[in-house]
Amino acid sequence: MIYTTPPTPDDDRWAAALEQPVRRTARRWLPRLQARSSEKTLYSVPRRFDIATLLVVSLAYSLLFSFFKVLGAPWPVFLFFGMLTVVIGVAQALFPYGNEPRWASMIAGFVYLEVWSIATAIVLQDWTGGLCGMVGAFVFGPPIGYITGAVEAGVFLLADKVRNRWFPDTDNSDAIANNPF
Repeated sequence: MIYTTPPTPDDDRWAAALEQPVRRTARRWLPRLQARSSEKTLYSVPRRFDIATLLVVSLAYSLLFSFFKVLGAPWPVFLFFGMLTVVIGVAQALFPYGNEPRWASMIAGFVYLEVWSIATAIVLQDWTGGLCGMVGAFVFGPPIGYITGAVEAGVFLLADKVRNRWFPDTDNSDAIANNPF
């Protein structure tokens, strides 16, 4: 029977609608979500690169600098963000606790903003602005480092997808396992 009106409290359909658990939809989607959250792959800057990684990192840098060129940014902006990505990448690769790239990114972002503020204060002879920059590094350094690290992790995720798509037969697990660094 096809009903054209919604169920009301006086109708039998109302009780039937209340008895249907809402969890059926959750039960259907929950295994997919658990499968996604149980993946143990943690993307960060590796210590060793292959050709796919170099290609994707080169593409990412070219897109970053092209974006700044289109915006007409001055050279200090290029220097700031270029060095920031290098510092975050080196920190992720060389942080003593290899499974904590987020912490490495936040610490490196804080340290980088502190050093940048001090260098800017020395070059521009503006100690008030340098002091404000050093105080601001406490607040903005870790989030900027975290966001930059997440973008870099996305670049290496893309490199992994490129590697699996165009170089599926290469297996670097032995070379990585025997890496002394």
